[in-house]
Amino acid sequence: DVKEWNMKISAWSRAGEHSRAVGCLQEMMDAGVAPNVISFSAAISACEKTGRWQEALRLLQRMQAVHVVPDVISFSAAMSACVKGEEWDKALTILQRMRETPGVEPNAWILGVAILACKGGGRWEQALQLLEELCEPDVISLNVAILACKGIGRWEQALQLLDEICEMGETPGVISFNAAMSACVNGEQWGKALSLLRQMRGTPGVEPNVISLNVAILACKGSGRWEQALELLDEICEMGETPDVISFSAAMSACVKGEEWGKALTLLQRMREPPGVKPDVISLNVAILACKGSGRWEQALQLLDEICEMGETPGVISFNAAMSACVNGEQWDKALSLLQQMRGTPGVEPDVISLNVAILACKGIGRWEQALQLLDEICEMGETPGVISFNAAMSACVNGEQWGKALSLLRQMRGTPGVEPNVISLNVAILACKGSGRWEQALELLDEICEMGETPDVISFSAAMSACVKGEEWGKALTLLQRMREPPGVKPDVISLNVAILACKGSGRWEQALQLL
Repeated sequence: DVKEWNMKISAWSRAGEHSRAVGCLQEMMDAGVAPNVISFSAAISACEKTGRWQEALRLLQRMQAVHVVPDVISFSAAMSACVKGEEWDKALTILQRMRETPGVEPNAWILGVAILACKGGGRWEQALQLLEELCEPDVISLNVAILACKGIGRWEQALQLLDEICEMGETPGVISFNAAMSACVNGEQWGKALSLLRQMRGTPGVEPNVISLNVAILACKGSGRWEQALELLDEICEMGETPDVISFSAAMSACVKGEEWGKALTLLQRMREPPGVKPDVISLNVAILACKGSGRWEQALQLLDEICEMGETPGVISFNAAMSACVNGEQWDKALSLLQQMRGTPGVEPDVISLNVAILACKGIGRWEQALQLLDEICEMGETPGVISFNAAMSACVNGEQWGKALSLLRQMRGTPGVEPNVISLNVAILACKGSGRWEQALELLDEICEMGETPDVISFSAAMSACVKGEEWGKALTLLQRMREPPGVKPDVISLNVAILACKGSGRWEQALQLL
C-alpha cells in the first residue's frame, strides 16, 4: 500500500536518516509499488536535512523518469539541499525548472531560498527581482535584499529596506546596518554611510563591530574626514582588535585627501609596529601619494623599491606619484629617471599625467628640447596638452634661454581648442619677451593680463620693464614703474628698482636714479 510506504519514508526523513529514507523508497519500487509525489518529496526532504544535494538532485531526476511530477515540497527541498551544499547555480536552476512545471508556483519559502542562493552566488540583480515577487517579505529576505543592494551599490533601496524592517516592528541587526552602510559607500554616499553608523550606535541592542568601523573608515576615505578615520581606527584597537590592511589603507587615504601628508605616513609606520600588519600595494601607493604631497622624494623612491621587492610591478599611479614627489623636492633628474624606468617596465605605459610631471621636471632644469618632445608625445597619444603642460614647456624654454620657442608655444596654445592661456602663461611669455627684448609684445601681454581682470604681479612688471630696457625704450620702462605704483598698487622690489635705474641711466635721468637708489 502506497500510504504505508510513504509513512515509513516520512518517519526516516523526520529522524534525519536520509540513507534509510532513500533505501525505503528503493524497496518500495522493488516491491512493485509505484511511488507518488509524497514518496519522493519525503525522501528528498531527508536528503535536504543532511545537505546531500547530489542525492536530492538524483531523486528529482528519477521522478521525471517514472513520470511523477514534482510538487512545491519536492522542489523546495531539493533547492534547500543545494543551498546547504553551496551549490547556488544548481538551486537557481531548480527554481527555473519549477517555473516551467505546469500547476506549480513558487511560494514565499521557495523565493526566500532562491534569494539566499542569489546571495551565495553574488547574483544581486536577480535577488532583488525575486524580492519583488514576495508579497510579504520576512526579515531574513529583507536582510538578504540589503546585502544585494550592497553588492550593486543601490544605496537608496538599501535604506528603504532598512526602514521596512523597522516598520515591521523589528530591529535591524548589525549585519543589516553594515550591508546598508556598504551600499552607501559603493554608491559614494559617504555622509549617509556615516549617518547609519550614528543610527546604529543609537539603536538598543545593536553594537557596531569591526566590519562596521571598517566600512565607516572607507566612508571617511571617500569624504576626506581624516580626523574621524583616525578615531575609528583607535576604536578598533580599543575593541581589542587589530585594524587590517584595508582599515589602515583607507585611513591613510582619508589623510591624503585631507592633505595631512605627515599623518598618512605616520599610519604606515604604525602599521609596521608589532603585532604588525604587512602593507600591501594599495597602502604603499597611498604612502607614495603622501610623499608626493610633502615632497619626501627619498621615501617615495624607497616605497617604490618596496613594491618591487614584494614581487609586484608598480603601476602608473605609483610612478606618477613618485615622480611628483621628486619634482616637489626639486629632484628634477630623478623624476626624469623614473620616467625612463617606467618606459622600461613591462605592462606600464606612461600616461598624460606622467608626461606632464616630466615636463615640469624639464622646466626645473631647462631641458627645453625634452620638454617639447614630451609635449609632442602627448599629442601623439591623441590627447590635448593642458595649460599646465604648455606653461611648464614654455618655462623650460625660458630657463634654457629659448625665447622664440617659448613665444611660439604661446601661439600654439592659443590655437589649441579648449586651451586658454592663463596669467602664468602670460607671465612666462613676458619673461621670454624680456630675454629677447620684444618690448612691444611684453606690453601687449601685460595689458592682456589686465583684460583678464587680474593684476600683473611684480615679476610681470619687472620682466616687461627689462624688455623695454633691452629695446632701449627707457621712457616706457619708467612709465611701467609709475603704472606699477598706481592703485591697487604693486610694491616694486629690488629687481624692478634696479631695472628702473638702468632705464634712468639710458635716458640720462640721474636725479630719478638717485631717488630710486
